[in-house]
Amino acid sequence: MKKINEFCIKLLHWIEAIMAIILILAVGIECFHVIAQLPSFFSNEVPLSDVLSYVFNFIIAIEFVRMLLIHSMESVTEVLIFAIARSIIVGHPEAISLLFEILCIFLLLMARKHFLLQTDLEKENEEDQ
Repeated sequence: MKKINEFCIKLLHWIEAIMAIILILAVGIECFHVIAQLPSFFSNEVPLSDVLSYVFNFIIAIEFVRMLLIHSMESVTEVLIFAIARSIIVGHPEAISLLFEILCIFLLLMARKHFLLQTDLEKENEEDQ
């Protein structure tokens, strides 16, 4: 039974790695589309919000790939922070939604500072001793 569990865990890691590669390829292909549209970005044919949307989508995709490969709570919180920030900047939310999104980012940053980073420091101290 232990060998089956180990095999399943290895299989899941391989599937995650394959999904990460697929996502990296998709981001690379999309980069070519953005580069092809650069003249229209600079000629003011495309609104700045569309450019910001593209950039945030790239950042979120890259952070998501990192989350798939690293498996840390810090990478998960970073993906969530970027996704919420994208919603704030690109989505033009109403006042109450904006308040909740800012509160979510604040809570994620506080959790990251007080919980995640302290546990990482504790792990480093344990390894040093």
